[in-house]
Order: sequence, then structure tokens, then C-alpha cells
Amino acid sequence: MTFGSQLFSSYTSSPKVQYITVVDGSDTNVVGYGNIDLQPSFKLNNVLHIPKLSYNLIFIHELTWG
Repeated sequence: MTFGSQLFSSYTSSPKVQYITVVDGSDTNVVGYGNIDLQPSFKLNNVLHIPKLSYNLIFIHELTWG
């Protein structure tokens, strides 16, 4: 999940309203998703774009098994 739209190499706006619950218990909307190229051989696919996040988040499970 990322708040930064400039990180995406490809991007799709969310076709429907989707929400996630963040650590403080509030709900915030997902505005889109896409792929982020960290290096030429290391890409993250289907990353959620959530502008109201304060930090970029990644799940270790997704890196190792995703």
C-alpha cells in the first residue's frame, strides 16, 4: 500500500468504492491500484493506492510468497 501516486509504473483507478481500516480504527478509501518498479528486476504488482496513509506499507508475506 502506498500514498504516493508518483511511484506507479502502471495504474488503474478503482472501479468501485473500497475501504480499508487503518491502525487507528478509521476507514479510508482505496482510490486505485497498480504496479511499482523498485528495480528493473524487482516489481511489486497490485499495490493499493491509499492517499490518506502516512507511510508506505508492505507485507513480508507478499514479498516471500506473493
